[in-house]
Amino acid sequence: MSFNAKKYIESILHDYPRCDQYIDDRVKNMVQEAAEESLRNSNKDLTEKQIKEALYDGYKDPTIKDPKTWALKRDNNLAGLQENQDVINSCLAELNEKDLKTIAAVFFNNYLTAREAAEHLHVSGAKVSRVTNKFIKAVAKHKGFEL
Repeated sequence: MSFNAKKYIESILHDYPRCDQYIDDRVKNMVQEAAEESLRNSNKDLTEKQIKEALYDGYKDPTIKDPKTWALKRDNNLAGLQENQDVINSCLAELNEKDLKTIAAVFFNNYLTAREAAEHLHVSGAKVSRVTNKFIKAVAKHKGFEL
């Protein structure tokens, strides 16, 4: 394998808690840019100030019905991020409550090491390591990687 799939999966897991906010912000920016472009194309006589006022007043591009779907079709990076989020959600749904707490402690909350997470959760370090490795393998399998 030409890259380290485990490190890639770990980076996806560390970014997971911020995915929703990033996707929402990016969709909002893309919709704003589309509305601005629509205004520019519809009326060439508008000044920059008039365009900014129209956008501030809530002008939306009338051709965009579902902003998130529209943005995902146009931005491959955003679509990949959404796919990663969907994969992680499906893998998290398969976990029991104890394993979910372990994964959250290691990847989502404070990014604890396996040893710190074990002390925090009052379990053995081996248990934390087994749970995290099993979860990483499940995510990798859903993404089509072999570990």
